[in-house]
Amino acid sequence: PLTTAEELFAEADEMEHCIARYVGRCIAGTSRIFSVRVDGGTVATFELALRAGDWRLVQVRGYRNRKPLPGDTYLAHDTLCRYRAAWKKLAEKQRPDRV
Repeated sequence: PLTTAEELFAEADEMEHCIARYVGRCIAGTSRIFSVRVDGGTVATFELALRAGDWRLVQVRGYRNRKPLPGDTYLAHDTLCRYRAAWKKLAEKQRPDRV
């Protein structure tokens, strides 16, 4: 994921879209923004958002908000599945043992 405001602003500049507006959501921990890169360049950006205790794939966008390539969308869905699995494991570890 992009982890700093600077990374979000750089992504917005490179992709010419408004992803930098999501800084507040990222700081609050309710969104994660990912950059899909090929050969050192960004080809797509996607957002995972925490809603009702579960991560959701909210959007996948290409350059200037164009429709992403199928492989980019697949990668976003794959990342979502991995994020959900990791989130579930974390939640299970934090649950108190039952007697």
